[in-house]
Amino acid sequence: MKRSVMLDEIHALHPNEAKGLLLQMLEQAQRYEELPEKKHALQKQILEIWNGHLARKQAENEGEAGHVHIVMGLSDAGALKYALSSLGRRKESEILAFNDCFSEGPIRELETEKGRKFRLEWMSERFREYGHAQLTGIRHGSDTILETMRGLPADKDITIWTGNHAHEQIGMRLALSVLRDAPNNVYIGQVSQLYEGIAARFDPVPHSYAFGFLSIEAIEEIVRIHEKQKQPLSEQARQAYIREWEELSASDAKLHIWSDGKIVPAAEESYDEALAALVGQMQRGSSDDKEEFVPASRVIMEALESWGGAVMIEFIEYRLWTLISDGRLRFKGVPAAMQSYKVALAESSC
Repeated sequence: MKRSVMLDEIHALHPNEAKGLLLQMLEQAQRYEELPEKKHALQKQILEIWNGHLARKQAENEGEAGHVHIVMGLSDAGALKYALSSLGRRKESEILAFNDCFSEGPIRELETEKGRKFRLEWMSERFREYGHAQLTGIRHGSDTILETMRGLPADKDITIWTGNHAHEQIGMRLALSVLRDAPNNVYIGQVSQLYEGIAARFDPVPHSYAFGFLSIEAIEEIVRIHEKQKQPLSEQARQAYIREWEELSASDAKLHIWSDGKIVPAAEESYDEALAALVGQMQRGSSDDKEEFVPASRVIMEALESWGGAVMIEFIEYRLWTLISDGRLRFKGVPAAMQSYKVALAESSC
């Protein structure tokens, strides 16, 4: 089998399937090792690779990371790692990062395997790259991250970093629900609030304030301020967040937005009228009278800016294609990346 074909097959595996296959391979390798009359050089190599992996993980974890940081995105994790390294805090810090966007799609019973499976199927049907990202980024999939949280030693302090937008606020409540019985000290790092106090000293950034958008210097300052001011989350506050998660987990909403300091469920089609109106507005404002279609990428970026980051790029494009499918918009070009096609109202008023 060609390597490219093998990679495709591996990428298509669900995390639980991959773990099962790995377990079968290791068990088979061990059986061959127990039978000296058989030649088992390959099996020995497999076990050596696995044992080497375990040894490296043990060396990394033994007595070093006393503080766990939980962030809601891979870019946030990368930025925080760099900042912690600059502060001389990297070795004592373990970082867990989700690779998802909880403001989009179903979050019902997401703390359970059933809920995560339903979300994976729903999202994969609507977002081209979602399934691939979840199944190839096994270390950062929700299954793995939540399982790791449940197994954290009691002596580790935990900081959950969150900004003022639905995705990270939902993720924070989900994490607290999973940690409900954990005796660990839990701290909440309010990125948006901490950044507002120092924003004048740094370059302007998008309003949603996530580590991935901030300069390393700004993140370093946020971490320093947080360390000076932090107080463990009280049991009362912890339980309040958990109750809020339980309400979210019981809902069938497929979209959530952050409004007036609260997570608000919304209908999938909430932004459809505004999106269609934006396409019409951009058509009328086009400088090229001969071209009635406008680039989808421009529409999506304009919507993202106009709506204050309330929804993510992928969701806007999903609704754009829903409007096309419903016959309210036309398109021209290649229906792949948003830079490769243009859209227009079904009956242009230009």
